[in-house]
Parts: sequence; structure tokens; C-alpha cells
Amino acid sequence: VIAYGVLILGWPVFVVMALFWFENVVIGGMNVLRMLLRGMRMGGAGVLGALFTGAFFTVHYGLFTAVHGVFVVMLFGLPDMGRDAMDGRLMGPVIRMVERLVDDRAARLAMLAIIAVQAANFVQWAVATRDQPTPLKELMGAPYGRIMVLHVTLIAGGFLVMSLHAPVL
Repeated sequence: VIAYGVLILGWPVFVVMALFWFENVVIGGMNVLRMLLRGMRMGGAGVLGALFTGAFFTVHYGLFTAVHGVFVVMLFGLPDMGRDAMDGRLMGPVIRMVERLVDDRAARLAMLAIIAVQAANFVQWAVATRDQPTPLKELMGAPYGRIMVLHVTLIAGGFLVMSLHAPVL
């Protein structure tokens, strides 16, 4: 979908990076659902543990993704998109980024494809772990490897785009 968007539809690097960021948000949301399902499988104490772990994960992972969203806008977005960050409203640029994705029909379809793939992954995980549940501690750290990939991609990609003045490359 991404290759089609870039090669056929002429998506700028901003759309690609925004979709990469969006996928991390969806992965985080599905991870919270995994925690809650794991907790329900453990009973009452498991639900409480899952609620606590899920809340902590949501705040911690949410901060990472919010900051990365701002970086995507500031490094790759259009100049007017980052204006709210300069006014002290951190989430303004992120909201604008999501609005731009939703307004683009092909990007919207890519977002739906990302959600569908991650939902299918969730169902597959739920079936596979029915008899041997994944520990909450393991679920807590599962998506962070991908966050690090996004972090490095943002830094390296931002450096290349700014130094080469060649965002498509």
C-alpha cells in the first residue's frame, strides 16, 4: 500500500512517515487490548493488574507516540502544520497530521488497512495464547522495539531530507 502510494499516487515523505507513526499508535492500542484480555483470562486480580499495567503503558507509550507525532510534523509536514506547537499546544500538530491523513482518500484506506492487519494480528495472538498466556510484563515491553525503529527513522530521515533537500529520495 505504501509503495503504491509513493510510486503511483506521488505521496510525499510526510504521508509515509505519518502512516508509519499511525501504525505505532494502532499497535499500542492493540497492545492495551492484549493486556486486558490477558487480565480477563486470569480472573479478578488479573483484571486489576491489567488495568494498572494498561494505564501505565498508555501514558508511557502515549507520550512517546505524541512526541514522535510532533517530530513527524515538524520534520516532514507542511510549515503551517507545526504552528500550534510554537503556540504551546503540543497536540495541535498531531491532530492536524491525522486530519490530513483522513482527508486523503488513499491514506485513509491505508489507515484502514493498518487497522485491519493489526486487528488480525490481535485475533491470531488471542487464539495462539489461549492455553499459554503471555505475561503482562512481556506485553508491557513488546511494542517498544518498533518505537525505537521509528525514532531512528525520524532522526536519520529528517537529517537526510534536510541536508539533501530531497524528501522523495
